[in-house]
Amino acid sequence: MIGKLRVRGLLHVLNDGNRTVRIYDASTGTASGEAWSTGQTGYIRAIAISPDDKILAAGSDDYSIVLYNMDTRSMISQAIRGHDGVSTSNVPHTVSSHNWQAIRSLAFSKDGQLLASGSEDCTVRLWNVRTGKKTCDPLYGHTSYVSSVKFSVDMKQLITGKPISTKNRRWC
Repeated sequence: MIGKLRVRGLLHVLNDGNRTVRIYDASTGTASGEAWSTGQTGYIRAIAISPDDKILAAGSDDYSIVLYNMDTRSMISQAIRGHDGVSTSNVPHTVSSHNWQAIRSLAFSKDGQLLASGSEDCTVRLWNVRTGKKTCDPLYGHTSYVSSVKFSVDMKQLITGKPISTKNRRWC
């Protein structure tokens, strides 16, 4: 399964559905170097590039998010973890016995300082890109996994989405 990230200038990034990421020239469709392994233990389900094209974020089935330097393709931080299905607030939240917490969506803020992640634990989390630390408690409200996250242009809102069809999907 191949998933498209986005086209940004002449850069095009594809996740080839396993544990690697490949960069393509969007104008020619040719690969720009070899695919590289993210080192994560689960399949890569979400990828995002920072607004300055310097950082790639990869979210995995192992509920980790790893940040990479786009030029050197090396990790620039330890894995960010937090989508563990455990509620840290007083909001009622139940996780099924499957205990799936795959990262399903990622988005950088316009200034590149925040990273939003949506997960199969039905939460959205916000991370400080520089430190890898949570910036607030988890955001609840979804009844199935969070399939998309996006900051508004003015960065005053975070828009989230879930799949249209949740047949054969885990409910939270």
